[in-house]
Amino acid sequence: MKKTLPWLWLIFLCAFFLRVYNLDAVSLRGDEAFTVNFVQRTWDALWKGIRFIEPNPPGLYLALRAWVALAGASELVARFFSVWFGVLNSALIYRLAREMIPNPKIKNLAALIAALLIAFSPYQIWHSQDVRNYTLWPAVSMLALIFFWRVWRFEVGSWKLEVGNALYASRFTFYALYFLSAYLALMTFYYETFIVVAQNVFFAISFVRAGGWRDLKRAGRALARWSAAQIVLIAAYGAWILQTDRVTAYGELSAEQSVGLLDMLTRTVASFVLGDTVPDAYQHALAPIVTIALIACLIVWARQDHARAIFIALYVAVPLVGVYLTSLGRPLFSERYITGILPAYFLLIAFGLTTLWKWQIRWRAMAVALAAIFLIASAAYALANYYFNPAYAKAPDWRGVWQVIA
Repeated sequence: MKKTLPWLWLIFLCAFFLRVYNLDAVSLRGDEAFTVNFVQRTWDALWKGIRFIEPNPPGLYLALRAWVALAGASELVARFFSVWFGVLNSALIYRLAREMIPNPKIKNLAALIAALLIAFSPYQIWHSQDVRNYTLWPAVSMLALIFFWRVWRFEVGSWKLEVGNALYASRFTFYALYFLSAYLALMTFYYETFIVVAQNVFFAISFVRAGGWRDLKRAGRALARWSAAQIVLIAAYGAWILQTDRVTAYGELSAEQSVGLLDMLTRTVASFVLGDTVPDAYQHALAPIVTIALIACLIVWARQDHARAIFIALYVAVPLVGVYLTSLGRPLFSERYITGILPAYFLLIAFGLTTLWKWQIRWRAMAVALAAIFLIASAAYALANYYFNPAYAKAPDWRGVWQVIA
């Protein structure tokens, strides 16, 4: 850990620089401007708007309202709200990778690569400069996953706190931290529900695979604790759902409906890994190749660690299927609506590169170098378009328009 710390801080600094560079060079786009104005309503008007107008739960709006009240509502300051969570995502995926990968030979390197990938991700950088919830959601979602894995090791596997072997926490502490972070994630974006479902499916599969039926007393206590946590989570979340009609009555005009599952997979891979500030032809040509590479990484992971591979598969598949079913009758699919599963793709890439590097094969260095060159070149191309190509500007020059009008 001490050896990787300087590299980790360097990654965080790079992540911060890439997210503040040209932060206010472009005017707020429509959704951003609406959000900043929306959170400055009176409390009564804000709460009614969240319940009956906005398609998102209150997490973003309450947090952003506090930020605006504290720091101001200028374009630069408002976008800093997303910058902080964008940088935090690098730290959280590093921690999540260390929680998920038990192999001491690869966990540090894999965690560093995952942090590096999200730090330089064109998709994450774009949203880190956007006043919406697409950096906040992955942050609280990954935080919930970190505590989920600690609970899982308590109940199914063996657990030892990495930072100081003498430091232990009670089951109640980690259940409480899991509940709080999962609740925050659910209150940030409705589709987090599918990630929580994936956790429950994985928990059930883990008990079956671990032979929980052989020790019914222990298994019963563990399942009772987990079920109690889920019941409390459902009750707390349900209390909000009963107050709003946005879940059942909403359809997004800018979204799509009845998109095929395979298309959803390749399109999210294209957006999350390649970025959206590249030509469509570039995405269409490379997305299938990258998708196949990710599946290959999952297969390699499954050969080494069945449990984690099953989780990653569920982490991706359950939300995709959930969004697919949800969007059959209404336009409710957009790549950004599944941003919560973005860490899974970066974890797969990080694990694949690390495993390939550790293999004792002649061509490993060349293979890793080619993969690294592709990822670096792809990110550089997308970021160059984002920063410097007016064709990919996220909003028109509203300031110039206002000057003409004035």
